[in-house]
Amino acid sequence: MLAINDVRPAPGQPLSWRRCGWAAHRERPNPRVQRTRAYASLRRSPLTRHPLGSGKSRKWFGGLVLVAIVAVGCTSATQAVSAAPAVARPRSSFGQSLSLAMSLESALAVGDTAVTAKFTLTNNGSAVFEGCFGPSWGVSVIVGGHDAGHLVRVDHPRCDERFTLLPGQKIVWSKTVPLSTLRAGMAKVTGWVRVVDPAACDQRYGCHEASVASQLMTIAIGER
Repeated sequence: MLAINDVRPAPGQPLSWRRCGWAAHRERPNPRVQRTRAYASLRRSPLTRHPLGSGKSRKWFGGLVLVAIVAVGCTSATQAVSAAPAVARPRSSFGQSLSLAMSLESALAVGDTAVTAKFTLTNNGSAVFEGCFGPSWGVSVIVGGHDAGHLVRVDHPRCDERFTLLPGQKIVWSKTVPLSTLRAGMAKVTGWVRVVDPAACDQRYGCHEASVASQLMTIAIGER
């Protein structure tokens, strides 16, 4: 017969028995479990009933709701992205069929503050060219390392004026070029314009553009 040593627990500690050298603690009841009173005729543990909906069911249902929310969010994001207009990829050959010629309306002299330049843009290709004039253009008048010309540049090119050139067709226009501190001597003069591709424009970064420059010419800047 096993000897049982009665050990009185300290206040606040669970009741325990010392059996054959090891301690067995009474398990605390689970407050989340509903219990019923045992019948007097049954010598076994009370009947146990679990609350409706086990933990696994609740976890499964919560996961299903989370998946549904994520699916709706992804669908909304996809619709927002698809609603944005598609931007065409810039063409590497854009503007290669164009050539630019420039001439000055008058001779330059020391002290001049402006000059009128005449530009001629020609389509040398065999296909119709469609493009835009952007805001960027310039004329360089370099004398002794100093550029007395004028240029206009923008960070985000845009389409200001659309035009169409048939094969061999030309477009001619003139601009007033401001000059600064024009010195006497031999000047290297060239002009350029930026042609914009209207099919490759982005609302954030602007439009794709190509630079077309005239041939470099040397002119004399005389004394006034």
